[in-house]
Amino acid sequence: MKEEKEDVVYSIVAPVYNEKDVLPEFCARVTAVMKAMGKPYEIILVNDGSKDGSLEVLKDLSKKDGRIKAISFSRNFGHQIALTAGMDCSGGRAVILGFRSAASPGACAKNGRAMGGGVRGGFYRQGR
Repeated sequence: MKEEKEDVVYSIVAPVYNEKDVLPEFCARVTAVMKAMGKPYEIILVNDGSKDGSLEVLKDLSKKDGRIKAISFSRNFGHQIALTAGMDCSGGRAVILGFRSAASPGACAKNGRAMGGGVRGGFYRQGR
């Protein structure tokens, strides 16, 4: 049974496939934006069967920052399945979907601030 994370407001979920070189920068940029928002958050990165060492980078990032969570698949299932797995493991009241190489951390902030009127580009959980 999944443990509830009552204090997490935002869950940022992104699939990862052979992107070890961009992961540290992506996490640093998202972390900077989310810290500026001042609300508890988590970053859930789903390794979708990468063969380039992305999993090792994810493990390292997760050890350095407990807000970064890594999920890993044994093979590539596709980004939609990866996003679904990340959402299933998320604990935030709002889930913001992102993609590493194209993501704009500013979009995370915009989506998060829009929560009062509904989150665009994200998924708002009622009842949490």
